[in-house]
Amino acid sequence: MTFGEKQIGSSPQEARRILDLYGEAGGNVIDTANFYSGGRSETIPGELLAGRRDRFVVASKYSVSRDGGDPNGAGSHRKNLTLSLEASLRRLGWPA
Repeated sequence: MTFGEKQIGSSPQEARRILDLYGEAGGNVIDTANFYSGGRSETIPGELLAGRRDRFVVASKYSVSRDGGDPNGAGSHRKNLTLSLEASLRRLGWPA
């Protein structure tokens, strides 16, 4: 949640240090969301996990609105799930 410096949070360099220590200690689950730090909480781990993404599980919440003007831009329905997943994969830099 705090990867990215939009409001509060850590720089990409600090995020790398945190992720490296976490992985060395045996951690393998990263919990984030499409709205944390304006999406940077997904782009930063995507960059940092390059070459080792199979060692980690990334869980990203999606039900908060992607677009405040779109009544279908939030919620747990299939359309929002699909569009949010595609956007998260792009931010992570992973093929859909």
